[in-house]
Amino acid sequence: MLRDVQELLGEVGFLAGSRVRAKILLELLEGRKSSSELKESIRAPASTIAHSLWELESKNLVERASESCVLTSKGRLMGTVLLRFIGSFDSIRVHRDFWNDHSIKSIPDDLFMNINVFRRAKVIEATLEDLHRPHASYHEMLDSTGHLKALLAVCFPRHIRAIKELLAREASVEVILTPEAYREFIRDFGLSEVKNNIERGSLSLRIINGKQELSYMLSDNFFSMGLFNETVAYDPSRIMIGHEREILDWGKRLFNHHRGMSSRINVDDIMAGDLTMDEKEGLTAPDEVHEG
Repeated sequence: MLRDVQELLGEVGFLAGSRVRAKILLELLEGRKSSSELKESIRAPASTIAHSLWELESKNLVERASESCVLTSKGRLMGTVLLRFIGSFDSIRVHRDFWNDHSIKSIPDDLFMNINVFRRAKVIEATLEDLHRPHASYHEMLDSTGHLKALLAVCFPRHIRAIKELLAREASVEVILTPEAYREFIRDFGLSEVKNNIERGSLSLRIINGKQELSYMLSDNFFSMGLFNETVAYDPSRIMIGHEREILDWGKRLFNHHRGMSSRINVDDIMAGDLTMDEKEGLTAPDEVHEG
């Protein structure tokens, strides 16, 4: 295992140690190119390009055919990894304060490895002049959505208002709640109104075990996420919002991950009153979740 790690670090160091080598690899990810095309796009001397190509060939990352260069299978794999690596560091750099100031414990490792998708996301931060700016940002986007999926580790009255507005427009809503958030949701939403919306099929509620240190919303046009801070309290002053397809797909995978850990609440459960997690575990087993 240690030898494999050392070998991998050596490969990464080889690519990261030269701007020209890295750029050649990324350029060739787009397809076959000649040395002159590489020289023009990378803006490096022909001798530097030639030497770097020789180095990449010696590592079986690039091969030359006639007057053009192309990636080997290993080169394409390493180029893809390098591209994601650069994107991840760019995302961390751009949103450094957001990631550094908050807990990421509730984001599974395999998804955090794809943090590069957030490089073009925006962090919306409250100001003294506009304390509700983060909430207002995603609330406007809800006006044009037909469905919403959410995980709420905390449930504020504004969440209830937004969900009620969606349901009034006959949108579909699926919410995963922690036990504490579930009690707040039922109290503020109203027991009979929750029951009616579940019976209509427009609202689905689920309870998730364990401590969750994030809340997020996912629709067909945006994904927004807020995290808990280092004092293990939810930070409503900053949320990350993105609209790109890769961000929405990331959000869908995150929701499916948490959905698979949760249990569905039905009308009988709600009418039975407040549920502890021990009581809930005996009612409904977590659903099998398929990516989609």
